[in-house]
Amino acid sequence: MLINNAQASASGVPLAEHTTEQFNLAMYSGLYAAFYYMKACYPYLKESNGSVINFASGAGLFGNFGQCAYAAAKEGIRGLTRVAATEWAKDGINVNIICPLAWTSQLEQFKNAYPDAFDKMFILHQQDISVMLSLKSDVYAYSLHLQTLSI
Repeated sequence: MLINNAQASASGVPLAEHTTEQFNLAMYSGLYAAFYYMKACYPYLKESNGSVINFASGAGLFGNFGQCAYAAAKEGIRGLTRVAATEWAKDGINVNIICPLAWTSQLEQFKNAYPDAFDKMFILHQQDISVMLSLKSDVYAYSLHLQTLSI
């Protein structure tokens, strides 16, 4: 199993003030790191019918202030995950992404403004994540293939 989670970024810097170096920090530690780890692990994942779990963020889903590079990298990881899930399914590799969310006033506003979209979000609690990471059954893996899980 490959889990891509960690990423560095310059949070709190508005888009207009973001430097190329700050943007690159997020891209290289997030998107590029996930890309290179996935490529390196592919042969082993294929051999073992393994799983990939990548982490994105609500910052990308909702466009949090001061997180342009972080959000861009995390949304890039979501796109990379969807491509890998499509291409690697034939090899028995299960690929998913988790978007951790904190219950904030912004999320509350989203729920109130778009209740239908909010109801379609697959929201898990912390204990569900530990079950998902430890459970390796074919039925469960199939049911979670190519999903964005918001927690």
